[in-house]
Amino acid sequence: MEQTRTYTHLSPEERAAIMLELHHAREDNRPCSIRALARALNRNPSTISRELRRLGDVPYDATLAAVHYETTTPEQPT
Repeated sequence: MEQTRTYTHLSPEERAAIMLELHHAREDNRPCSIRALARALNRNPSTISRELRRLGDVPYDATLAAVHYETTTPEQPT
């Protein structure tokens, strides 16, 4: 029997929390770990890592990441 993976996508609030934490870490000149972000959001670190890679090598922006996600992710049949 084949297992099906189920997951929920990051919400706008979660993307905003990531953006704010990264911004505060930059302002305070301190590191911000993917694992710490994942723990705070109760998410898998790989989810956070994929989200941060979504925009490439630019500062993370929650709105741009959401737009990029919606334009590059194929629609799932309902």
